[in-house]
Formats: sequence, structure tokens, C-alpha cells
Amino acid sequence: MNFPKNRAALYGEALDVLLRKWASEKRVQHNPIYQELSIELERELLADIAFDSFSADQLFFSKSDVIERIRKFLVSNLNAPQHLDSEKVLEEIEKQQGILVERARDAYSFSHLTFQEYLTAQYIVDNQQLEWLVTNHLTDERWQEVFLLVAGLGSGRKGSDYLLLLMEDQTRTLLDSPVAEPKLRPLLQWAEIATASSNGNYKPVARMLTVRED
Repeated sequence: MNFPKNRAALYGEALDVLLRKWASEKRVQHNPIYQELSIELERELLADIAFDSFSADQLFFSKSDVIERIRKFLVSNLNAPQHLDSEKVLEEIEKQQGILVERARDAYSFSHLTFQEYLTAQYIVDNQQLEWLVTNHLTDERWQEVFLLVAGLGSGRKGSDYLLLLMEDQTRTLLDSPVAEPKLRPLLQWAEIATASSNGNYKPVARMLTVRED
């Protein structure tokens, strides 16, 4: 079984449904935030928040923190309307879409971890951060779902083939290191045997990276 591209597509479609439903309602109401903040820009904004928080190992963040992240996005993105009120944008995302929710007083999170992981993967693909991802998080279990979603989202140089090559190179680097990951060597030894008879185009060490989903 290859990387689950359908899963990435499913999550993307679910997010699109929420964004387009909100946009349709705001268009009817002549809401100024919709007129200024397109679906594409909001998706970029949410991906930016997801990546920053997930990279910092934050499932929860304060209201002031997320408002500041929205403000920085609006300031730094040339296509974004900088005069928009960051707090109003957060209120729309929270109350109308339910993508970001207030879990407790002044404690926000994505409504589902899946959204945070998917949007993190989207950020990595859009900003060509595959090398960063593999170098920093190949052996981090918390990032496994992000790896799978990145593979499903990308195409060509950004796709699963290139990701697998990066993962293979990093795996060999870790194995050649005098301080190899303690759990990595036995896993690879098992994987070499488990994938040796595969007819795929990948080398055994690369093919083993797909075994988890077989």
C-alpha cells in the first residue's frame, strides 16, 4: 500500500466545505471580512497558525497569541488586507466555522487535531519545507501523520517519491552516525527482511517506510 493520498484529499475537502459554507453565508450577509479575506488567504492563515503551533508542540494557545499570529500574517502577506481587525477575524473563524475553538477561558485550539496536522502538512508543502521536516522530525512519532499527509498532498518534486528519497538519505545518515537512534537500527534490520521481496522501485530501506501503512 502506498502513502494514503485519499486521506489527505478527504481532509482537504472537509476543510474546504467549512470554508466555502462560511464564505457563502458571509457573501449573502455582505460581511466585510469575507469581502477582504478570501478562502485562499484564510487557508494560508490557518496553515500558518497550525504550523507555528504544531512546531512548538502547542495544542492549546492563548487568545492573545492567536490574535498576534493573525496580525503578523496580515502584515507580512502582501496579498492580505492589513487593515482587518485580527480579533474580528478570530471571532469569525471561531463562531462561524468552528475550525478554531475556545476550549476554556483564554485557551484556544483547533477543533480537531486532524485539522492542525493537515494544515501543518499543507504549510510544509506550500513552503517547500520537506527537507526541514525530514531532518528535524523523521524519528518523532508525533509527526508521523504529518509525514503521511505531506506525501498525499505533494506532487512531482514535492510528492511521495521525493519524500521517500529524503527519508532514506536521513535514515542512512542516522545509521552512520556514532550516536544512532536506539530504536532505528533494529527497526531497519527488520524492515530490510520484511521488504526484500517487494517488487517496488524503492531500495529496501526506502520501501520499509511504507510498511507501517500496509
